Amino acid sequence: MNGFFEKAAQAVFLILIFETAWLGSGTRAYFFMPMFICAFASLAFAYFALNKTAKADLLKFPILLTGAGFAALGIIQYLNAKGTVVYAENFSYVADENFIQYLPTSIRDAFSNGNSIFASAKIFAAAMAATSAYFLFRNKRFRKTAMVFLAANIALAALYAIMQKRAGIKPMYGVFYSDSDIYGTFFLSNACGAFLCLGMALWLALSARFAKNGNTALCVLSAMPAALCFASAIYSESYGAAVCAGLLAASILPIWIFKRWGKTAGFAATASAALALSACAYAAMPHIPIDLKCKMEESAASRWQFYKTTLGGIGENPVYGVGGGSFGRTIGMATIKSQSGKNGSYKLVAHAHSDILNYLAEYGLLGVLLVMPTLFFFAKQARRNFKNFDSGSWIAISGLAISVLHSSIDQHLSIPSTMIAFAIIAVWGIGYTEGNECAGL
Repeated sequence: MNGFFEKAAQAVFLILIFETAWLGSGTRAYFFMPMFICAFASLAFAYFALNKTAKADLLKFPILLTGAGFAALGIIQYLNAKGTVVYAENFSYVADENFIQYLPTSIRDAFSNGNSIFASAKIFAAAMAATSAYFLFRNKRFRKTAMVFLAANIALAALYAIMQKRAGIKPMYGVFYSDSDIYGTFFLSNACGAFLCLGMALWLALSARFAKNGNTALCVLSAMPAALCFASAIYSESYGAAVCAGLLAASILPIWIFKRWGKTAGFAATASAALALSACAYAAMPHIPIDLKCKMEESAASRWQFYKTTLGGIGENPVYGVGGGSFGRTIGMATIKSQSGKNGSYKLVAHAHSDILNYLAEYGLLGVLLVMPTLFFFAKQARRNFKNFDSGSWIAISGLAISVLHSSIDQHLSIPSTMIAFAIIAVWGIGYTEGNECAGL
């Protein structure tokens, strides 16, 4: 690698990690754009640092191809919009536009309001971060530095979230106000809880790798910020985050047994843990306070209604979807039309409360095809590195799997900070192991 460009790429990548933890989760355009710029700059510097062969590998890197595909799709959706949001005094409406029916389309809105370009830019930013990570992590020293830096920033964000809530400070940093339930550097407490669970998984994975290398002191020290992330996730009062943090903690013992005594013992331990957790949950049901039980039942009922509405939308637009960032407007209009005889106000949704369903609704089968190169890449890497996966790898993979599971019933993997952190941890946990320093394409 070219020394200057490699150092520049590494420096910008570390800035991106810092922004991921502290720039308001990237959900607002003015928070997201610095993340996008750093992801792009890091990738550009990494490209110029590589030799000719490696440059060709970068340009055909599957994750980057997925991101570029979504970026192009978002632009097409915006240019071929079937409607434009018009804002008037105290109300807004969607004005019809002429569009080509056999091309992807969307509802055109401002970038700051989350249009198709903004939605695809989030995916592209995560893809660029993952691509940069993959090529920069070939430097073992920087790989360790970057992952510890990411883990440290998430732990500090966890501490800040606790302090902010304890102090009763509603606006983020005392400046950025929102009607939503702000927790730490996130505008949604449950989204912050999901982000902290990723941090917990990363710290536990680092702790396991330190233990493997015989560094007991660093192993114990790494477990402490993992506990901090766990406590902060619980303190967010997100039921989903609490469950995910508990599942992640419960996964440690089966992973240890699996690595120590083999597959059969590991699977037996996993099954036993699952049965024990299920039994505990069943036994605890009668003792759950009435108000908490009502909240849980209301949440489940509302989500089921969201899913039914979303599935109907997917069925109407199975190939191209309704367009990136257009779910809320499209489903809202469909809801109003289906209840045209209703008097009074309507209860509308802006998100399916399931990232999987929301992405299917917005991008359809075309979106699935665009994701396939990334899925095949990680499947190939997992197959190649399987024998070299240590406890740290399995803990990281468990954290990623739990994050996906959590996002299947909520909206965490559509938040830029979580997407970028998820992408970096995935590259580190699956693509690189202690026994295989640099997995090829």
